[in-house]
Amino acid sequence: MDVLTIVTVNKNSGKSFISTELNVVKCLKSTNDINWLIIDAMSNDVSSERIKNIKKNYPNLPITILREKDNGIYNAMNKAILKVQSKFIVFINSGD
Repeated sequence: MDVLTIVTVNKNSGKSFISTELNVVKCLKSTNDINWLIIDAMSNDVSSERIKNIKKNYPNLPITILREKDNGIYNAMNKAILKVQSKFIVFINSGD
């Protein structure tokens, strides 16, 4: 079991997702105990394309993507809490 899962909730964050992506990827490359869960509410902007290609761009990193409609940020966060099996969860949203 991973020690930590980083959860990123996203909906049409535009280019701000890119900075989050680059920072989280640095963390993932530095240890084997971190997983990244991206919850995307079916974005239709630049962030959507980034998320669709993220597994291709980082094939060896532990990244899970859940793309489906939700009822807002807190609904997405609750989905993440139910899905994650790590000991700890930290939320780093797009642009953080």
